[in-house]
Amino acid sequence: MDVFIFTMGLTEAWIDKRNGRVYPTAPGTIAGSFDPKIHAFHNFSYNEIYDDFLEFLELVRNWNPGFRVILTVSPVPLTATASGRSRPCRNDLLQIAFAKRRGCIGTAAKFYRLLSIL
Repeated sequence: MDVFIFTMGLTEAWIDKRNGRVYPTAPGTIAGSFDPKIHAFHNFSYNEIYDDFLEFLELVRNWNPGFRVILTVSPVPLTATASGRSRPCRNDLLQIAFAKRRGCIGTAAKFYRLLSIL
């Protein structure tokens, strides 16, 4: 594989406190069961997104040095948020969470482009 299309989409996730495993949806919403002693909500920061993507690139480029990425940012709006700002999700709070997500991942994507590391 020489070119990979990668779409950044979510900043909100759920983490298993025992092992650090990351879930894109809350355990129990699609499969499994939710346990607040085990699962924690996490909204990834710009730095976490940036560092994780650089780590991904490094891992793949160790396998294929000529690897190139087409990086996109998902235009799909959030339909729910667990960011703590909503009780239950109100439309204006979803817009705030969506703007934060777009800002973090959009800025990370633009910074990668500026560095010409893709």
